[in-house]
Amino acid sequence: MPPKKSRFASLLSERQRALGMTERAVAEKYGWVQQTYSSWKRGTLPRPDVRDALADFMDMARENIDKLCEEAQERAAPGIGVFDTAQQHGKVSDRKEGKFKFEPIQHGYGVSYIPRGRYFVRIETNVMEPALLYGTRAWVDPAAWPKPGSDVIVHSPKGIAWIGCLESVEGQSVRLSRYDRPDVVVDGHEAIHVIVLAERVVAAG
Repeated sequence: MPPKKSRFASLLSERQRALGMTERAVAEKYGWVQQTYSSWKRGTLPRPDVRDALADFMDMARENIDKLCEEAQERAAPGIGVFDTAQQHGKVSDRKEGKFKFEPIQHGYGVSYIPRGRYFVRIETNVMEPALLYGTRAWVDPAAWPKPGSDVIVHSPKGIAWIGCLESVEGQSVRLSRYDRPDVVVDGHEAIHVIVLAERVVAAG
């Protein structure tokens, strides 16, 4: 299971509810990308250069925003429990496009390019920043049900996969959005795996 929301993420959601504003309205008022603001509510930490505006939105001192972010980062640092044993699968083959290449895996029933259990990928692309930071790890759970708004890995034939935020599934076509990047449509997908946990800072090794 992914960890509970940080205090920062919870307070952000509470403030929005208290003001009676939609995500879109908040993002437009402060000049943020809506998907970026949404990612903060899911646990991504905002960059220092936007925290003055966040302090205004939250109606608190900038130093308190910094403390909340530091607390969230420290909270994300400990071990990741059941995901500690997950193996790495897939490597970025096209950083600009957010495309991955997965090698064939021997399962009990034969060979497949699609991992069966929990695994992690290294985010060596910046198409998902600030939600998923370049150089960090993201853990994927094939058992989680993909929903619009989920960050996902979409597997297509021959071990090719794409990373993105799930927008829609229409037949065999999957539309993914990327943060500040054009959408991409993956045709003929074979699986959609949900990213359920991600590092907030680059890990050593």
